[in-house]
Amino acid sequence: MRSRRVGPATYHRLLAAHGSGRAALAALPEVAKAAGVARYTPCPEGVAQAEIRAGRRIGARLLLFG
Repeated sequence: MRSRRVGPATYHRLLAAHGSGRAALAALPEVAKAAGVARYTPCPEGVAQAEIRAGRRIGARLLLFG
């Protein structure tokens, strides 16, 4: 889950609470709001995909959990 203010602990907590990455991303703005972060938006899918493509071009490998 590539989004601002989401580190490993938050990532695992979101997955446990919401059951899937898709559901966790959908809930993320409300979770951030409850934590006092106004106008939060997750990283756009296109930005994350562009980062993955750029990494592949230089030989990076994607590591996934689960």
